[in-house]
Amino acid sequence: MFRHFLNFISLPEIGTIEIAEPIGFDKASYKVKQDNSRFGRDIIIANEDTELTFTRDFFEQMTITQILPNGNIFDNASLGFDYLIDIFNNEGWEGKIEYIIQKDNITFSTGIFSYSTASVEFDNIKVKIIQNTNREIIKRLEDTDVDAFSSTALDGTTITPCVTTDILLKAKPIVQQSKWKSTETNATALCSVIKSSTDVVSKTFRSANNANIVLEYGVENTLSFLSPSVSTNSAGVLDDEAFTYLYAQNDLSNVEINITNVLAETQLFIGTDVLTASGYVRLVVKTGIDVDNITDEYILYSRTFTNTPEANQSLPTSFSLSIPFLSRGTRVYIYAYADANATFVSSIFTSTYSTRLVIDNLDVEITAISTAINTIVKGVRLIDLVKHNVNSLANVTTIAPDYDVNGEHYDNFAFNGLLLGQITTKPFNNKLKDLIDFTQETCSDYQINPTTFEILPYNEFYTDNLLAQFDELPSFSANTKFNKRYTLKTADFKYKRSSDQRQVNGKNSIDDVHTETQKFITDSVDSNLKVEINHIRSAFLIEEARRRAFDNQQTTSLQNDDNLFILKCVPLAPSSQGSFGAVLLQQIDTTTNNLRILNNNTNGDGIDFNWTLLGFGVGNTFYIDEGTNAGIYTVISITSTLLELDKVSGVPTFSGEEFVKLRWFYTNVLYTNQTNEGYTLIQGVANPNDYSNLDYHWARNIQRWYPYLATATKFKPNVIIKTASFKTNGNLVTQKFGESTSISDSGDIVNSVIATQKILNPNIHSVKVYADFATVTQLIDDIQNIKGYVEVNLNDGRTVKGYVKELDYSWIKEELDLDIEEKFDGDFMEITSTGITYPQYPNKNNLKSFQINNNFVVLFDVNDIQLYPPVRFTKIKINGVQFTDIVAFTDALTNIIV
Repeated sequence: MFRHFLNFISLPEIGTIEIAEPIGFDKASYKVKQDNSRFGRDIIIANEDTELTFTRDFFEQMTITQILPNGNIFDNASLGFDYLIDIFNNEGWEGKIEYIIQKDNITFSTGIFSYSTASVEFDNIKVKIIQNTNREIIKRLEDTDVDAFSSTALDGTTITPCVTTDILLKAKPIVQQSKWKSTETNATALCSVIKSSTDVVSKTFRSANNANIVLEYGVENTLSFLSPSVSTNSAGVLDDEAFTYLYAQNDLSNVEINITNVLAETQLFIGTDVLTASGYVRLVVKTGIDVDNITDEYILYSRTFTNTPEANQSLPTSFSLSIPFLSRGTRVYIYAYADANATFVSSIFTSTYSTRLVIDNLDVEITAISTAINTIVKGVRLIDLVKHNVNSLANVTTIAPDYDVNGEHYDNFAFNGLLLGQITTKPFNNKLKDLIDFTQETCSDYQINPTTFEILPYNEFYTDNLLAQFDELPSFSANTKFNKRYTLKTADFKYKRSSDQRQVNGKNSIDDVHTETQKFITDSVDSNLKVEINHIRSAFLIEEARRRAFDNQQTTSLQNDDNLFILKCVPLAPSSQGSFGAVLLQQIDTTTNNLRILNNNTNGDGIDFNWTLLGFGVGNTFYIDEGTNAGIYTVISITSTLLELDKVSGVPTFSGEEFVKLRWFYTNVLYTNQTNEGYTLIQGVANPNDYSNLDYHWARNIQRWYPYLATATKFKPNVIIKTASFKTNGNLVTQKFGESTSISDSGDIVNSVIATQKILNPNIHSVKVYADFATVTQLIDDIQNIKGYVEVNLNDGRTVKGYVKELDYSWIKEELDLDIEEKFDGDFMEITSTGITYPQYPNKNNLKSFQINNNFVVLFDVNDIQLYPPVRFTKIKINGVQFTDIVAFTDALTNIIV
C-alpha cells in the first residue's frame, strides 16, 4: 500500500503533510529510457506525462490533525487543496511543492509540481509532476552558458573555478602557396650605353618584371608592386625594394619557385660607331633582408653579348628553383636586369649599345613550408572543464576514469581563441549540451545518476553482471525485432569544423586529417550511424587561431573565441628552451644602457608579435646568440610590444634594425602539444613529426567503435567495411609503440577481426514479467550503478539475456515491461563429450543421437526426444572446431556420441 505526502517547500511553516491518494496516481510508474543515440540510461521515478488531480474532498481518518488556512482543525486525509490554491495564487509557477510516496518502508520523492502546467477549477487543481532529480536539473540547464572561470554555480552556491595551465604550443609547419600573373603590358630590362654628339657617354639602367598581379595570397607576407619596369641608379641597384615577392613573416623551408608560361626574348642594339662592347641580360631570384644586404643570388637565365650583332633569342618557357631555407625577415626578389659597357669611334653622331630582355608574360608560383614562432597558451584540462560545468548546474560528482588522473585522455586541454592569446579576463563559456559531445569521439557516453555524472566507454554500459531473473507472464508472448541502431548501411564520422572549409591559404586544407569519413557496411538496410564532433581537433585550425592570437594587432579582436579547441598534450621536458630569429628594431636606453627590442622592424611591416606569449618572465636569463648585441641578458620588463634587457657583462652597442637570434628557457610551462611522441610510424601527412592530435585521427577513433560495428556486421562476418570517402587527406598511416600493425585512415575494416569485440547481438526482446516493488526498485538502482543484464525465462523454453533499453513498471499492477538489447553469448552451439551449450537454451548433457536433413542438424536424447530446434551444421562447433564439410562434421559428431 502506498502512502502519499506533500512537502510545501514554498510554505515552510506548513512543511510536510500526509494526503490521500491523488486522482490519476494509478498511471504513475517507474521508467528507464535509453535513446537510440545514447548508451547512458535515464531513470524516471514517475511518469512525467501523468496529470494528477487534487480536490477539496476529505477522505479516511488519520491520527494526525491538520489546520486549514481558515483555522478549521480536522483529522481526515485531504489532498492539500487549500494550500495548493494559495501557492498557485501567490507564488505562481515559481511555487515549489514536493510530492513524496512511501511503500514497503521505501520513501522517495517523485518530483515537484510543475505549476506552469496547472489548471484550476472551483473544486480541483490539475498539475503534472516533474522530476526534481539532478538528472532533470542538468537536462533543463544543459543549454545554459557556463563560464569556466566563474566561482558561482547557477543556483548561487560557491564552486571552484577552473585554473589554466601554461602550454607550449609548438608551431605547426604549414604548406603555403602564392601565385602571381603578368599584366597585359610588357616589361623591358635594359642597359643602354649612349654616346651623345658631344662625345659624352652615359648609362641607363632599367630592371623589369610584369608578373605583379596576385592570384593567390598564401605565403605570409605576399607582396606585389605597381610598375613592371623600374629605373635604377648608375650602380644597377634596385630602387625602393621593387620586385619584392615575399617578405617572410615566418621561417620558410622547402621553398619552391616555379616560373611558367614564359614569353620573353633577349635583344641587342648596336650603333654604327661602336668600337668594342660587351654586356649581358639575366633573370634572377635574390634573397636578403633588404636590397643592401642580399644574401644569395640565383641566376635562372643569363645571356652574354659582345659587339657582334646577334639575333634575338627566346627564353625557355619555364624555370624552377629550390631554396632549402629562408629565415624570418628575408625578402625574395624576382626580376630581370641587364648590364653593358662600350667604347665608340670618335664621331659627331649619337650612338648606342643596348642589351635588353623583353618580358611579355610569365607566371610565378612560390610554395613553402611556413613555420611560425612557438607560443605559450593557456589551457583548461578537459575533465576539469566538464567537472566545473556540471557542478555549475547541479551538485554532483563527475566520474570519468578514462578522462581523469591516469586515464588515456587525461592530458587533453581545452581552450578558445582568447586563451590562445592568454586572455583570461573574459569568460570561457561552454554549454554542457555542446561540450559533452566530445564523448562521441571515443565511443563513450554520459549518464546522470542521483549523485554522480558518469562518463564511460561503450562497453562499460554493458557489463557482464547479472542483475535479476524473471519469468515471462503466462499470458504474454515475447516479441523480438532487430535493434535499429545496428541495422547500418553506412557509418559517418565527422569533425564539424576543419580546415577543409577554409579558402584562405588553400594549401593548408589538403593535409588535414581531422575532417570526415564515411564507411560503407551493407546495401541491405537504410539506417545510418552519424558521429559528429563539435570541438576542433584540426592541427591547421589550431595553428591558424594560434598565429592570429600571436599577432599583436589582432590580439584585442580575436576571431574564433567561441570555438572550442581540444589538444592532446605531453609533459614538457625539463630545461626546454625557446628560440627564434627575426629582423627586429633595437634601441639603447642612454640612461640605463638597457637594450630594448621591439616586436617589429623599422618600417613596421614585420611579424608584429606579442612578447608576453613566449614563455619567460621578468628576472629570467635571456640570450642573444646572433647579432651585433650578442650576449647574456637579464629580462627587466616585458610588454606585448617591447622587451627590455640588461646585459650581464658589458653594454650593448648597436641601435637599429638587424637580424637577431634569440633564446631563453621556458618558465612555469609544464606541457606541450603531443606530436610524434609515442609513435614509431607516421606517414601520409606533411611534416609528420610536428602534427598534433594524432591520437584522435579517424582510424584510431573508429577503433573505439569496433564493438559497436561488430554488432552491426554480425550477419556479414566474412566481408569488410569499406571506406566510401574521406575528406581531405585519407593517406595517414600511424603505428604506436607496442602495436604490431599500423592503421590507415582509408583502410577497410575486416569484420572477422572485430567480431571478437562484440558485446550485443542486434536484437531487442520485448517481454512482460511480474515483479514486486522492492525488486524493481533494486533493479533500477543496479541499472544505474552496475549496468549489467537481466535474464527472462520465456514461455517457449528459451532464456533471453539482455540489457535494459526501456523499462516501464506499473506501481499499482506490479507488471514490468522490458525492452532488452540481447547480450552476445556466442554465435555457435558448442558440443563436447561433457555436454551441449547453446545461446538462449538450457545446457544439456544427454545427447544420444542425431539426424541431418538438408544440412540442418536435429539432436535427440535417449528417449528420442528432440533437445533443440534444428540448427545449421555450420553453426555448430564440436570440441571447438567449426566444420564446412558435412561428412567431416558427421564423423566428428558420431565420435562424440560413441
